[in-house]
Amino acid sequence: MTTSHTETSLSAREELVLQMRAWRKRRRIAFVVQVVTIIAALALAAPAAALLLGQFTGMRDDYVPQRHVPGTDGSITITSADSYVLIRHEAELPPCTITDAEGYELLQEPWRYASDPPTVGTSFYAEPGRYQVACEGGQDGVVALNRVQYINSLRGPWDPRKPALPLFGAALLIYFAGRWSAGRIAPESLRPLYPA
Repeated sequence: MTTSHTETSLSAREELVLQMRAWRKRRRIAFVVQVVTIIAALALAAPAAALLLGQFTGMRDDYVPQRHVPGTDGSITITSADSYVLIRHEAELPPCTITDAEGYELLQEPWRYASDPPTVGTSFYAEPGRYQVACEGGQDGVVALNRVQYINSLRGPWDPRKPALPLFGAALLIYFAGRWSAGRIAPESLRPLYPA
């Protein structure tokens, strides 16, 4: 009777030791998963923070993109083929004509961005080259801006199409997925209990 009781308690003790070893192994794996996901989340959050902070500026919206300001003779030089907008920030844009070096007038379309107050101007496509801008009443305050860059500057730093917010979202997703995974690998309900 005594020997069988000792064998039973010994096998129960060995089983408990094996369960504790398995539990500790699961806890180590869960810890590694959590550390790796925290490092991955920080690796995404750091450049996201740098990108987001880099988008804050005290400059006026029309100073952020590349500016093409007509000189005293009304000429501007476009360096890359793209769509541009012609605006006057301080006042309403007067009727303007844009001609290339050969004297051909560029087609302009009315352009409006729904900001507060709304930004109104004209949109045109230009190839690299020199152009003449002539506006009724002069070109004072008139500027040509790359349309895509200008729209991005008007949207501000919190635009979800900018890379900072998706990176922050991915960092949060990875962080919480790591915490959830670690909890599933070694939940407290699987911790072996010592007999009283």
